[in-house]
Amino acid sequence: MMRSELKKKPIAIVGAGMVGLLLARLLAKAKINTVIVEAKKPLLRWNKETLDSRVSAINAVSTRLLKTADVWQDIRKPTYSPLVKLKVWDGLGGAKITFDSAEVGACALGAIVENREIIRALWQKCQEDPFVEFICPAKPKQLFHTMDFVELELDNDRKIQTPCVVGADGGHSWLRQHMSIEINERPYEQSAVVTVVKTENAHQQTGWQVFLPKAVLALLPLADPHHCAIVWSVATEKANHLMALDETEFNEELNNAFGLRLGRIQRLTEPKAIPLIMRHAKKYIGSRMALIGDAAHTIHPLAGQGVNLGFMDGACLAQCFIDAHQKNQDLGNLRTLRRYERWRKGDNTIMLAAMRLFKECFGAQFPFMVQARNIGLNITDRLNPVKNCFMKIAMGEVSELPNLINHMPLFA
Repeated sequence: MMRSELKKKPIAIVGAGMVGLLLARLLAKAKINTVIVEAKKPLLRWNKETLDSRVSAINAVSTRLLKTADVWQDIRKPTYSPLVKLKVWDGLGGAKITFDSAEVGACALGAIVENREIIRALWQKCQEDPFVEFICPAKPKQLFHTMDFVELELDNDRKIQTPCVVGADGGHSWLRQHMSIEINERPYEQSAVVTVVKTENAHQQTGWQVFLPKAVLALLPLADPHHCAIVWSVATEKANHLMALDETEFNEELNNAFGLRLGRIQRLTEPKAIPLIMRHAKKYIGSRMALIGDAAHTIHPLAGQGVNLGFMDGACLAQCFIDAHQKNQDLGNLRTLRRYERWRKGDNTIMLAAMRLFKECFGAQFPFMVQARNIGLNITDRLNPVKNCFMKIAMGEVSELPNLINHMPLFA
């Protein structure tokens, strides 16, 4: 039998999605070594003509985080669109509200970016960094604790000795399950049907979102002025129905749901249905371990905050590690990890509860509720201070931000 190889690194990260890669890059900027364990290398090259419906609404603070990591400049322009405005309306009552970045002195609320491009840029930047090592393909198999470190054993017989292991391995996190951390889990009883569409009229770098009975339909602008990614959150039974339609039938249902604000809409890619489940870990930390991103929480996409919450998890945990490193402290000590949990768990709990409330409120069809929310939307649209507060929240500029974030203009 081959002798197991033992690697000693300050921080081990399980999972090389967007959140795990960003954490590694932020730590590398502070000259803290990391090793990333990932089961499968991502797609790094693709045909430029190939459209992808998997996108993220990256808010202003997340964009600054990517700039801090020296990654934003590597995001290629054909893969994203600035999000300058967001128009929202109620499909039953007709009330509407417009969020315009110019009203808060910004050039954009954020950007709609292809997930594959964010991962490509982060992966390549990490690969070039001497402070980041990849072990791929590999999966964690066992975790052993001592007083001073944990040893992570992989399925390829390699071992990593580290003061702290971070789970960035998604909603079905191996690390969370291995540490027996309980989660609050509640299906939204919806699926998100996603695809790329072509609109007759230009999208104007604007997001369009309509609340329908038991559904939310969002069109998110892409680089092509006539291309949008749609996220159509519908009841699971309705999602199955939509997935069974041919292209003509799908287009007809889509146009009936959205209306003619952008002219006729036609589907360009095969739709995919993603089940929506609310998950929230009861603890974000354990003995020499921490959870970030979807490993700690998953949220309804109606506000587009999923990856932004994950990025902020990564940034806050990175700040905690950096501060401990500068004081020559043990990076896996309980004080450091508790600071991270206090920093993020409360904010994430509020956001998860708010999304649940929004979903229930806008899904209700009782005449009283329809009238109340329409009055609320119309009043909010006229009260600029209130509307601007909502925009600041959406842009991520309300919570205590880590010192590592560079306060640079969004698209400078």
